[in-house]
Amino acid sequence: MPDLPEIVVPALGPTDRLVELAPFFLSDARTGRAPRLKTAVRLGLRSGVLCVRFDGRDDGIVASLTERDGPLW
Repeated sequence: MPDLPEIVVPALGPTDRLVELAPFFLSDARTGRAPRLKTAVRLGLRSGVLCVRFDGRDDGIVASLTERDGPLW
């Protein structure tokens, strides 16, 4: 079994932004390889709060709800 990756979570100042940090990329949980569509993750710690940003790619958006504030589930 391979070693689990270790992620160092940097401290953020009051005006620091997650988007300024270098991302790490998620891999396919079944194969361990890079997925067809990437997801980048950025982590930071601000005043004891873990901040997480996900930037995911998608082929397109498909929506079947056409009414405003329609039921989602």
